[in-house]
Amino acid sequence: MRVLFTSYGTRPHYFPMVPLAWACQTAGHDVRVVGAPAIAEPLRESGLLGAAVGRDADISAFMASGAFRPKPPQPGETTEEALARFVDGIAPIAFLRCEGMIEETVQFARAWRPDLVVYDPVTFAGAVAAQVVGVPAVCNLYGMVRHFRVEMDSIYGTELRTDYVNQFKRFGVEPIADPAAWVDPCPPSLRWRDEDGPSSYTAGAPRFDMQFVRYNGSGNVPNWLLQPGERPRVVFTWGTTQEKKLGPEVVQFAREAIDAIAALDVEVVVTVAATAPGNAGYLAGLPSNVRTVDWVPFQLLADASAAVVHFGGTGMMLTTAACGKPHVAITAIPEGIFNGQRIDASGVGRHLPQEEADAAAIQSAVSAVIGDGPYQRAALKLRHEIEAQPRTSEIVRRLEEIA
Repeated sequence: MRVLFTSYGTRPHYFPMVPLAWACQTAGHDVRVVGAPAIAEPLRESGLLGAAVGRDADISAFMASGAFRPKPPQPGETTEEALARFVDGIAPIAFLRCEGMIEETVQFARAWRPDLVVYDPVTFAGAVAAQVVGVPAVCNLYGMVRHFRVEMDSIYGTELRTDYVNQFKRFGVEPIADPAAWVDPCPPSLRWRDEDGPSSYTAGAPRFDMQFVRYNGSGNVPNWLLQPGERPRVVFTWGTTQEKKLGPEVVQFAREAIDAIAALDVEVVVTVAATAPGNAGYLAGLPSNVRTVDWVPFQLLADASAAVVHFGGTGMMLTTAACGKPHVAITAIPEGIFNGQRIDASGVGRHLPQEEADAAAIQSAVSAVIGDGPYQRAALKLRHEIEAQPRTSEIVRRLEEIA
């Protein structure tokens, strides 16, 4: 079987697909990966074969417009209506990215003739390519607890957006409303509950639960990580995309949070590889019990920690969960907020909305989750739940049936 994986290239979207691609290859299937040029380095790290196609989308105008900034309800508007407005605001970014890579993705599929396409949930070029060559398309979710289908006209998912339909029409094929299946690495305890609001991705197609496999790229294990810390080790990260979405104030706030954590009797490890050079000044003169690290695969840091403080990114959340560590999620944007709410509700950590996260609140939350208490026990329970989920090899068998 030939399986084509597609992602527009950034690590938070490509990394969740890698374990399933590995499993397909290990099972003897022929695997290729295509994505916009941003995928070149993550693709090389993953050890898979593929190609960079088309061009990276220029979304700087969207970033400058504040498309990813929180959208509080307007007078007379409900929270869900404000959320729908936010989703409407970011939907064009997915179509812009699709536009940049769709022609060459389809060309690749026509030439290579896959039996199945697996695509990232906002890399619609994969779904189009599958339809053009007449094979099933499967959507590999990246584990967010509440996923919205930006190809639908609302968060309730009633009709397909015109921009999505047009991507198919340009090749003379009918749009697919649903994939052949969803593959979901989010463990049940963290999943969004229907009673808390709509989450439309499961409609119309089966969902295959899949064990989340820790993969955060390649790298070396630093010697110091092999040694236990003299004090509890707390990892602090704001991920690889938060700063791009919200600007330099992310790093400014991060510095305040780092100082608050460092005032406790702990060792603090801070990831700084993604920090823009112009914002590095915020991290000057850090306390003596703070260590900064450049690129280290995050699972290595989480494994060696007593707790992880993050901004609610899905990759950070699931890696921390798979390592059996408690969290403190400090959140500002919808993805982080929803993830943080489920972290709190499942008992594996504390959730702090950023506007409430002053030094005292951060110190209280970090102090609460460190040690052999209820948060640690819940975190270990969640790790066991993840380990009990269907393995990637089982999902490959499902994909074989679909193809």
